[in-house]
Amino acid sequence: MKSFFLITAFSFAIIFFNCSDETGELLETTYQRNFNKEIISKYLQSENPEEVKAALLSISHSEDTSFISMLKQVDFKEHAELICFAIGQMGKSTVSTKFLWFKIYSADFYQNSKFIFEAIGKIGTETDLEKIEEMYSNFDGPVFPYEGISLAIRQFAFREIRSDVSKQILIDEATNPLTSIERKSDALFTLARTGSSPEINETLIEILKSKIVDKQNIELKQYALMNLRTQKYFPEDEDFVKTLLNEPNILLQIEIAKALCYRKVKTEEELNVFLSLIDYNNPNISNSAANSLRNIQIEKEELNTYLESYLLGKINSDLPPHTLGELLVSTAILFP
Repeated sequence: MKSFFLITAFSFAIIFFNCSDETGELLETTYQRNFNKEIISKYLQSENPEEVKAALLSISHSEDTSFISMLKQVDFKEHAELICFAIGQMGKSTVSTKFLWFKIYSADFYQNSKFIFEAIGKIGTETDLEKIEEMYSNFDGPVFPYEGISLAIRQFAFREIRSDVSKQILIDEATNPLTSIERKSDALFTLARTGSSPEINETLIEILKSKIVDKQNIELKQYALMNLRTQKYFPEDEDFVKTLLNEPNILLQIEIAKALCYRKVKTEEELNVFLSLIDYNNPNISNSAANSLRNIQIEKEELNTYLESYLLGKINSDLPPHTLGELLVSTAILFP
């Protein structure tokens, strides 16, 4: 909640900066948290879109669901994202949920499904999740045409509203070859946060073997690695491991350091591949590897002796302080 306040406060400040010089009263009522409806209403009706955005962000801080009557009067086509964001942040309300379902059945839905779905996930009930699942199941086509269903499922899951059907939807979104990269990323991130499944492992490996084209591909690979880590599973294919370790992106290397510990280690060479990450010249990677070491999957007892000897030799090394600290904790856990 604190991070949300900081983010929206920063956004509010930027939008406020772009507004007229007379918006001080809106800023004041927001930061004093009395959310004067007369003041906010005036800005919602402004012809300046930046002032409307500022009013919507103000409402998002209010936790007052009675603002829905005002939000319904705002131009949805122009301000759909912030209207849905405000509704999701205000809290549960039958009126708010009905408004979102009205938008689902309207011409506004196709362009704004991502925002509407996420808002429903934040305030909807088990019945609302079932209705979304039914929408997905009843669609007869190669790929569901609306974005954001994974975001809805994620928000429901964060509130402990889950189902086997919604998990299968995430699996379908992740494995369908026609699903966009952005939607695959949303599905994989949600699965990683709410409980992954071995059903997607073939897709995860395909993703990780693919070439990086842009930022979207990097995120997709990150979330694929997160799913392997969540499952505590890593493929034993040596060529696959070598390919991954050659990834130049630092964020991917960090995720590799967190996930590689779940590969079943059968030889000294395999163990050294993981240990090499502890000596990596980037402290974030070495720190992640030192932390993950406590989860190492060693299959032969003699390798434990080798590992213990390695760890003892690192106690007085010149590793970064945080890495050395994590290594000491891992050592204490592995060899109490």
